[in-house]
Amino acid sequence: MRLRILIVIRVLAVLALSAPALAQETRGSIEGIVKDTSGAVLPGVTVEARSPALVGVSTAITDAQGTYRFPALAPGVYEVSATLAGFSPRKVAGIQLLVGQILKVDLSLPVAGVAESVRVIATSPVIDVKQNAASAVITAEVIDRIPKGRHFTSVLVQAPGTSSETKAGGFQLDGSSGSENHFLVDGLDMTSLRTGTSNNFGNNAMNVTPTNPIRTDFISEVQVKSSGYNAEYRAATGGVVSVLTKTGSNSWHGSAGTYFDTLKMRGALRQTLRLNPADQTVAEFVRTKSADYSDWEPVFDLGGPLLHDRLWFYAGGVTEVLPSERTVTFAQNGATGTFKSTDKQYIANYNVTAQLTSKLRTRVSALDRRDKNGPALPGIEPDGITSNSTPSNFPSPIHTDNFSDQVTVSTDWVATPKVYVNVTGGMLKYGARGFGAGTELRHSFSGSNTSTTIFPDIPASLRQLNSYVDKISSSTTVRDDYTRFNLNADATYYAVFKGQHQIKAGFQFERLGNDVLTGQTQPTITLNWNASRSTFDGRQVRGTYGYWSTTKNVVTVGDIHANNVGLFAQDAWTLNERVTFNLGIRAEREDVPSYRAENPGIHFGWADKITPRVGFAWDITGDSRWKGYGRDLQRHHKARDAAGILRWAALDHLLLHARHVRLAVDHVSGRTAAGRGELPRHIHRANRFASPVQ
Repeated sequence: MRLRILIVIRVLAVLALSAPALAQETRGSIEGIVKDTSGAVLPGVTVEARSPALVGVSTAITDAQGTYRFPALAPGVYEVSATLAGFSPRKVAGIQLLVGQILKVDLSLPVAGVAESVRVIATSPVIDVKQNAASAVITAEVIDRIPKGRHFTSVLVQAPGTSSETKAGGFQLDGSSGSENHFLVDGLDMTSLRTGTSNNFGNNAMNVTPTNPIRTDFISEVQVKSSGYNAEYRAATGGVVSVLTKTGSNSWHGSAGTYFDTLKMRGALRQTLRLNPADQTVAEFVRTKSADYSDWEPVFDLGGPLLHDRLWFYAGGVTEVLPSERTVTFAQNGATGTFKSTDKQYIANYNVTAQLTSKLRTRVSALDRRDKNGPALPGIEPDGITSNSTPSNFPSPIHTDNFSDQVTVSTDWVATPKVYVNVTGGMLKYGARGFGAGTELRHSFSGSNTSTTIFPDIPASLRQLNSYVDKISSSTTVRDDYTRFNLNADATYYAVFKGQHQIKAGFQFERLGNDVLTGQTQPTITLNWNASRSTFDGRQVRGTYGYWSTTKNVVTVGDIHANNVGLFAQDAWTLNERVTFNLGIRAEREDVPSYRAENPGIHFGWADKITPRVGFAWDITGDSRWKGYGRDLQRHHKARDAAGILRWAALDHLLLHARHVRLAVDHVSGRTAAGRGELPRHIHRANRFASPVQ
């Protein structure tokens, strides 16, 4: 109910305020020259563009050079027609316009005869011969027919030069790493502020994340640009991925269905390699059964006209419920129990497209998501029943909830046949809240001490396997909220001077924020059995049994904001209708704030980030069928983890004899300074028996 109310309030507020938003490419363009059969240009020709993807009809009049332009068209299949008194009208049908493309469609009008008729010319697919970017577009028709996951990034590998980089949580585009790309949904930058990736990993089995919750069911197109961006694009050392969601149309359309998955539908278990919990020197292949689960994901969408040729709407929703359970017998006490956990996710995607006047078009889109994640289940051994987890830690009270809210508004205004203006902007907020974390000091084992040969005098009550913990983790997310506000405005002017010029200039403003408090609230004592510690001077030291560490690991805290501004100017200069030079320059002022008052942030002034953009495109045969192109550009990106936000504390001590084990493991209630982050007093007692390792 809260999500439904939020959706209604958000739509009403956006429509009332009409706040502009940041977008990159969410449109395409069609342009061309109209001539008569002798090759002379025809000024004053009325040219119309029609498409099921377009609200109403776009109309243009050819200028003195016979040129017409449609600078802001929604991606789709178009029909372009031309009429002029005294000439037979012509139509070109089946023009597939993809996001970001500039298609050249020329028409030739014969003199009208006695019996005038409209001739429809079927054209084979044309390509963009104006731009030098290396890009690929994956349409909804292709997405419907290919194997894929539920997240939009699962279709990216269809683009040439794109591969999954799972270890870095991202995708390689044109050889870049996973943290060097930009990801846009309906024009709003959804790139993770922390890691710089698409964050295609999750806190639960649903594998959908706060920054990128869009499902493939709601996608109209995915554009992947690997290189050759114009100056309007901010710097990125990798690629730019633009996702457009579906919109309404003049006809009603919709669908409803459900996805279902269960453990019984999976194939045979695969072997995995692990170190034996009782002896970390032995590697073994095992098959470990997953928890029993049933994943239900009902999905629906509906779109259509609120006002024919004036106002369209589209809405889609997903509710995913993933219950799972596991029955185990704990090795520590022999008790058997069944434990359950349920993850829930709610996603709403909706937009409104309005043709306000014949020259003014606006699109409002929003995407909201809520995650209610269940707690972790106890681990299980390859026998399918035994668990080495600590019985007192289950059922676990720890869980994390996520949220994400996005709203984008884009307005296109064709002021004159030579001037086109776009103002776009948006806001993104996403974050997490943790619940149920522990409040006591925690002890853990790295390695096992169950061997009576290696550890003959360790009491039986203190013998445990690798990864043993006596308490639940005190690590929690009090808050981790990210905000991004973008505002973009640009104007395009079409001129004729020794060729055709498409001159574009604009500015982009971005305000980023992160309010975070995460990490351990209490220290952890880790006993590293039969292990050595590397000192700062390169020595390997250890006690009789190894060494033990006291840590209060990564505590992330801060409340920062930064304002970044970009300016750009570019010119697409077309010579003799065949060769286009794309020339541009971009300058940025950027701040990387510090999360700690004692450390200064990083500031880049205008002179520090000036980037020229140069490229060319050649229509080899003059019929938009073959293109040669080249480009050069520079790139840049950063992430939170490189900004000095993470902090931790650690003390290491040698395990010299059995009493150190008892002192380290025997936790006495009341000896931790809860809430103040101080080390417990019994750790200081242990220092009398073992000097800290330097």
